[in-house]
Amino acid sequence: MNWGNWKSNKIIPPFGSAGSSVIPAGTGLQTNLTAFWQFQNTSWLDSTGNGSTLTATGSPTIGTGPGGLNTCVSFSGGTMALSCASNSFLVSNNGSISISGWINTNGNFIDGWLSKSNFAFQQTEWQFEHVFTSNNFYQCGANNSGGSEIVVISTTPVDTSNNWMHIVFTYDVGSTALKIYVNGSLVTNPSGPNPILSTSLAPFNIWRDDNNSGNPLAQSGSVAFVGFWQGRVLSAGDVSLLYNSGNGRTYAQMA
Repeated sequence: MNWGNWKSNKIIPPFGSAGSSVIPAGTGLQTNLTAFWQFQNTSWLDSTGNGSTLTATGSPTIGTGPGGLNTCVSFSGGTMALSCASNSFLVSNNGSISISGWINTNGNFIDGWLSKSNFAFQQTEWQFEHVFTSNNFYQCGANNSGGSEIVVISTTPVDTSNNWMHIVFTYDVGSTALKIYVNGSLVTNPSGPNPILSTSLAPFNIWRDDNNSGNPLAQSGSVAFVGFWQGRVLSAGDVSLLYNSGNGRTYAQMA
């Protein structure tokens, strides 16, 4: 039984001497979540059970992520990355999508740290990167089937003080709206391509340089709690739940 779908006035049957209590409503964040990597060990498994296991280049290590949990993957510059071949759970299917991830730059400026790309013309669906300006803003880009790219630039400068930052990118196929949230807050909301390119040629990549043929990024840093929602636009409330006051959420906490 899915207790999370019960209404809040339903009662859990007694468990031992503890008696009964009200069932929590739950977050509902697992709905349409088709891939989620928690980085608890170097098996690189997809927590959803959909089988999107990552393959490592080099030997990334497990480290301490948001909330002080051992749920992040750390990369040494130029030698380490993670990828998963495209499958039916990782493409837009010409519909709405949402992507969420946490990044700690270790004080570096990081380009192209999360992407769905084969690093070739018309084989990039979307990518997370930084804009190398005086403020080094966060940026997300999405391509349409004609090869045109819409770039979404945040108004929040990159944090280079060795802190965790939470980035969410959403695309609504109905309104063609692209949004970036940084640390739980919406920072930009322009119109985007319609629809986003959907290609089985493009793998899902973590820590690969989109300007250097997909080679591992030259800088060191860490990534945590990466998720992909197919056919769902995360709301501002959803993003706030994911951010969780800077602590992030494990897969179990997203039910």
